[in-house]
Amino acid sequence: MSTEIITAIITASVTISGIILTVVYSVLHDRTENKRLAVELYNQREIKIFEARLESYREIFSALMPLEKRAVSTLTPEGAIEIEQQLKVAFYVKASHCMSTESIENLTILRDSLILFSQGSLEAEKLKDIRLNLLRSLHRDLGRTGFYLGSHKPLAETDSKNIEKILESKGKSA
Repeated sequence: MSTEIITAIITASVTISGIILTVVYSVLHDRTENKRLAVELYNQREIKIFEARLESYREIFSALMPLEKRAVSTLTPEGAIEIEQQLKVAFYVKASHCMSTESIENLTILRDSLILFSQGSLEAEKLKDIRLNLLRSLHRDLGRTGFYLGSHKPLAETDSKNIEKILESKGKSA
């Protein structure tokens, strides 16, 4: 074969290889870029929902103040209806678009329980647990858990003896 044919074959091979590599890079880059954009949009959506919850849950927490543990024993039927109305307005005007289904369910249960209390069909003490369930779900919506909600479970072990045992068992298994 002549040098010109070999040069043409090499040039064609390099050109075809370049085109293939460019296409593969472009496809992979587009896929990773689309994934990055999807994650970014998802994060922006979550931030907007979180901000809406912070704003709208303020009214719900405010309405729940008369149901505090120490104050629930002094609750009157008229006060229960007033709280139910405040929760209804807070939900339908501000919070309905951003609440989790669990919080909506707990809010509905509390509103129904307040009506039952106002009719004399439910004891005031039972409202404490129902209120606490709503508070827990609202705090979970906001990404919070805590000791003051009655179910604090630390994410990391803080007891030094337990940490030492964990480290020893890891050292033995390695």
